[in-house]
Amino acid sequence: MSAEPIHPEELPCALARGGWVIDIRPQAERTCDGALMGALAIERQLLIARLDPCSDARLSWARDPQLEWVIMCSSGADSAAAARSLRGLGLSRATSLSGGYHGLRSARMLDVADGAAHVEYGVVAAVGGIVPVRALTTC
Repeated sequence: MSAEPIHPEELPCALARGGWVIDIRPQAERTCDGALMGALAIERQLLIARLDPCSDARLSWARDPQLEWVIMCSSGADSAAAARSLRGLGLSRATSLSGGYHGLRSARMLDVADGAAHVEYGVVAAVGGIVPVRALTTC
């Protein structure tokens, strides 16, 4: 049950495949360093309860065990442990982001999740309208 962390350059392809980025940094850290727009913020201590297929506190839309979850912390260490925990629950496509938020910032990729499909569809659902057609990707 191992999954190598993905590198910041690989994140656009993970998002294009329908993956979700989950930012597990505490609120105070997100406030200080900055939020990653398009990421789902779930603090580390709540992550298992929100994604565990057997948890009553699971997010209602997070039922598919084949969803790709990219867990992100500040540096990559906490997210690697969190991804292992999720894989232990049967979420086999959970991985972590190598270098975390600081790695994305160094790579100048803090806007990488802005146009993720789940963000675009969420905005369309909230305001009504036509769902955007995503360009074909070579990932």
